[in-house]
Amino acid sequence: MYKTFYIILLLLCIYCNNPQISEVPGCTNKNACNFDPSANLDDDSCEFSEENYDCDNNCLVNADCAGVCGGSSAVDECGICGGNGIGDYDCNGDCIAGIDCLGVCGGNAVQDICGICNGNVANLSDCPLYCFAGTIDDCGICNGNNMSSDGDAWDCPPGTGDEFECMDIMDLPEDRCDCTGRREDCAGVCGGFSTSDACGNCGVGYIANYCYDCLGEPNGDAVIDCAGVCGGTAVEDDCGVCGGSTISPYALIWEDLFEGDGLDLDKWNIEEWPPGAFNEEEQAYTDEIDNIFLQDSSLHIRALRETYDPDENGVADALYTSGRISTKHKADWQYAKVEVKAQLPLGEGTWPAIWMLPTENIYGGWPESGEIDIMEYVGHNPGRVHSSVHNATYHQDLPPQQTSSFYVGDVDSWHVYSMIWRRDKITFYVDDEEIMVYDNLETGFELWPFDQEFHLLLNLAIGGTWGGTVTPEIFPVEFIIDYVKVYQNSCD
Repeated sequence: MYKTFYIILLLLCIYCNNPQISEVPGCTNKNACNFDPSANLDDDSCEFSEENYDCDNNCLVNADCAGVCGGSSAVDECGICGGNGIGDYDCNGDCIAGIDCLGVCGGNAVQDICGICNGNVANLSDCPLYCFAGTIDDCGICNGNNMSSDGDAWDCPPGTGDEFECMDIMDLPEDRCDCTGRREDCAGVCGGFSTSDACGNCGVGYIANYCYDCLGEPNGDAVIDCAGVCGGTAVEDDCGVCGGSTISPYALIWEDLFEGDGLDLDKWNIEEWPPGAFNEEEQAYTDEIDNIFLQDSSLHIRALRETYDPDENGVADALYTSGRISTKHKADWQYAKVEVKAQLPLGEGTWPAIWMLPTENIYGGWPESGEIDIMEYVGHNPGRVHSSVHNATYHQDLPPQQTSSFYVGDVDSWHVYSMIWRRDKITFYVDDEEIMVYDNLETGFELWPFDQEFHLLLNLAIGGTWGGTVTPEIFPVEFIIDYVKVYQNSCD
């Protein structure tokens, strides 16, 4: 009897030490915002606060200058939140890193003994190897006119002779092309060594003092006419027909005089792009009225230095904004005369452009289907505008037949930039002065993709692969367009 009693008592004790426990699911992590102290089974429902915030969304650390909790943006030396601080320029936009012989702030280009920027000649006696039929002036420059006896205060570039000051590029004498006193050669290169011979051929090397015409006469003026006849008089008419008689004036087919209250969206598209979308440019292209607007019967494309945060997440998408518009699918042309009257902005880092792209890219994407640059201007090369064409064969380092430049000087005044695009050639002008002709050699689309419809673009880029270093203190800057006109003739 006693044995049975102890067995029953033992079983009761075991039951008391191992009761059947009910499961209570929930969040069992004490660091979670929804911790449940009554839960004994974690069901993966725990919720945690964001980094640097408590469960009531209160910031637990300091906010940065952009208002971001725990952010890393800081105010630079110029007082700009998230800015790059002082680099090659101070907060007033003045270069503090030194200007090299190419005129680049902070650059490392230097002149060699012959006065050649970025040259590698070590001995003055070797300079004639570069000079050939020319002579070395007092500054060691081939074919230069820098003789100390002429009393010219602009005689020599720094380090080669007399020093001088250049406070304003607009104060340059007409025969000088930069603040080092260099002259432009026949190829349009500032400080270059190309010269023209008696036949008008521009080049470096031995230059002939006479040439023969097609009849074999020394320094004669007989030329081969369009019919292939030496000394002939046949000329092409307006439609390119040799010996023809067609006179076909260009007729206006499209224009925008920018006289309304806002941009005509039946004619133009406003393009929006983030920074870096093209050519490593620093601006964001927006549709904001501060960047694209009409005023005084002109279109203003304005670039601003501002913290651009369109999604309002506290992180700047860009530190510059600007505008870019196009006529794509609203006005597209094949063969035309395009004329734009404009004022260009000043300052390093600006890169305004008047240009055209193919609408359908029938030969493939860029560069196979081509690009026509009616006018491009970069602020670090003051006063000089450029015209170019790009194709599948040459699209980066362009040969002379595909690019040319022209010194305008007062680019911030009104000038007319135009282009006549025909079946046989494309000709570029500034104020009706011809600056480049690109011929159709009829060798295929690789050199001539310009037999399809193109549309027009106007934009103001900031920085990038060609725009270069940006001077922060120049902003705001404006690319102002008085009108855009497009013409065609019956020959086209």
